[in-house]
Amino acid sequence: MEPPQVHWVNALRDPLSNFLIGRWKVFFAILLLFVALLVLTSFYYGTLTEIDIDSLPRGKVVLLYEEAFSRPMLKDPTFILIFLIPTLVFYPAKRFFCYIPKVFKDLFDDGIITKRGCTHEEVMTDLNGSLKDFEKKINEKYMYLPGFFLSFFGIFAYLINIQNESPGFVSWRSFYFFPVNSIVQIVVEFLIFFTFGIFIWKMLCVVHCMWQLNKDYDMVLKPYDADGLGGFQPLEELWLRMSYMAIPVLTIPIMLFLLNHYFGTAFNPFSTSVLCSTVVVVLLVIPVLNYHHIVETRKTSFLEDIEKKIERHQKRMEGDLLGEERDLEDQYMKEIERLQKVVFKVKGIPSMPFKQYQKAYILLSALIPWIMGIISYFT
Repeated sequence: MEPPQVHWVNALRDPLSNFLIGRWKVFFAILLLFVALLVLTSFYYGTLTEIDIDSLPRGKVVLLYEEAFSRPMLKDPTFILIFLIPTLVFYPAKRFFCYIPKVFKDLFDDGIITKRGCTHEEVMTDLNGSLKDFEKKINEKYMYLPGFFLSFFGIFAYLINIQNESPGFVSWRSFYFFPVNSIVQIVVEFLIFFTFGIFIWKMLCVVHCMWQLNKDYDMVLKPYDADGLGGFQPLEELWLRMSYMAIPVLTIPIMLFLLNHYFGTAFNPFSTSVLCSTVVVVLLVIPVLNYHHIVETRKTSFLEDIEKKIERHQKRMEGDLLGEERDLEDQYMKEIERLQKVVFKVKGIPSMPFKQYQKAYILLSALIPWIMGIISYFT
């Protein structure tokens, strides 16, 4: 009979997530289907490679400037952007979700997750119950709510930008001139934002689970662990993989800024920066705060216990010296020195995750899009 194991959490158990992320061939097949749908629709309405303004209905053309220009689909860089971002997000997303069950197993097997007064088997049984509840929550129907929110927010921003299009510009995705093209693109963007919303729900569930584990269990800090993080390297790796999911999404405002300035695309990057800021908070700020809270809490608790031990040894040493039992002085001093080294080691454990170059990379990824969005908004 095999010994009991830590429950292997399936974060993609719900049908939609398993269908989209569980199989990379399905994901790219759907993405290509969306590309084909947009291309065929644009081809049918004559907006694929060029747009003949003279062939447009006279009642609509009269609203244009005399020197109006057009942009067909294949000459619009935003068309590529629609499919570039999901492609860049897919691989880090798959790595993150596949790593989720491993982080719980590693933290337990390494002796980080414990509970005072409970045996190893009792802790595992209790932990497995918590992980099963977490698996149920991360796959429940409420995960669709953020998807609908992001989808409608994205479509709302898209419709506002359409209304602000210049009378001297005819785009292949203009709802006024080519409503079918615009509707197809809205459907595609709705599905993309909806998928991002599901990802965000699942990532929030992971963060909440870590907060709950820190509350329900004794997360043991190991000062002499080889990872230099007190044994919390699996948790750091989890949040690092989550952060890498944010970086491709944060490239959207950067690309829109460049497109707006060098290609004259009729799109306001500032509204998209607001949407991307949600991703920044969820994928960058919250995990870092979670890690800092857990490690700092455990460091404080660990140091308090060590200080109490040092005080006890000092009191005993003073009492023995008063009783003229000086033979134990060296023994107490060695023990106090050992504990002081432990204190020094614990204080040296970083309370913030990631190496310096990783912090700089993530910080720049968060700041540059906002800077570009604000500059574009006021210029």
